[in-house]
Amino acid sequence: FNGEWEITPTLVRRRASIGANATIVCGVEIGMYAVVAAGAVVTKSVKDHEIVKGNPAQHHGWACACGRVVSTLVEEPSTFTCESCTTSAQLSDTELKDHLCCDPEDKK
Repeated sequence: FNGEWEITPTLVRRRASIGANATIVCGVEIGMYAVVAAGAVVTKSVKDHEIVKGNPAQHHGWACACGRVVSTLVEEPSTFTCESCTTSAQLSDTELKDHLCCDPEDKK
């Protein structure tokens, strides 16, 4: 162990999806149901349900809990409809996260 190193935790929340050969730098957080594309280089935290790709990883959209893209806008959607699982909502951020999380343990 090198005494000059600083241990920095990296947090991957429940049901986040990280593609093959993605690189996650220390100290970032990958949110619940976030999607990190294969080969992406994540240098900053990824929000819940956010889709990122590239080097460095950049925002590419928002995903439903079922994994489908529900929005390609930059800002978090307050209204969305998932055509795959028929989830539809017009909710605040907190309510949206509660609605999309199908496991009560994920709401913690």
